[in-house]
Amino acid sequence: PAIRVDMSELDWLFSTCVAPVLSQLQDWMEQCTKIYDQTCSDTSSQPHEWFVLKSKDVDNLTGVVVLRGDMIAKATVKIGRGSSRSAKQEVRHEMNIQTPCYISQLQETMSNVKAALRIIQARRSHLVDIHDAVEVVRLVLSYVKKAHTCLIVPPDDLKQWLEMKSRVSFKPQLPVNELISFVINGSKLVLSCYTLAAVSSSPQKELRRNTVEMGSQLFEVSQQHSVSQL
Repeated sequence: PAIRVDMSELDWLFSTCVAPVLSQLQDWMEQCTKIYDQTCSDTSSQPHEWFVLKSKDVDNLTGVVVLRGDMIAKATVKIGRGSSRSAKQEVRHEMNIQTPCYISQLQETMSNVKAALRIIQARRSHLVDIHDAVEVVRLVLSYVKKAHTCLIVPPDDLKQWLEMKSRVSFKPQLPVNELISFVINGSKLVLSCYTLAAVSSSPQKELRRNTVEMGSQLFEVSQQHSVSQL
């Protein structure tokens, strides 16, 4: 049998539930974008935020990172190298920023939040009924979910860190087979050091996903160590 829908009930649901939710979402996203724009529009005037990155379980990697807004202003990375504890040598690498180096996750997060905000601003005052409102909520929440995913699922594309290595320099320079990454994982800033090993490019050999090409040679991660703010 057909389901009879009382339109007055749908009108009540629209006016008392959906409309306030959209209003709250709009207020929240406007606050987020305002804070982000104020923080990142002029990084030169923003205060420095210092992050000490280390772990009790990782003794061969530590870092100190200075952020201004979403930009890495300065970084010092200490990497212990050696096959044994007695032979291990700790090297301090100072990061020299040649061109602006940003935390891309923060930019992608706010890009999605702003996309959701534009949808609400454009369509909220033109909603006709509950069906139209539900579609707007669906679109908005899809962008909010993408924004959330940006912060809890760090990018693992080695090409991104290889590109960053070409735009910044360390003193002393990092070995050719090492990459450094800075990512957001949840509420923490995470520093990772990847050691790469050359692999055969033969089609018979199945390559792992974490593979990157440098010149004509393929490399894959043989070791990875990560530390985060405590």
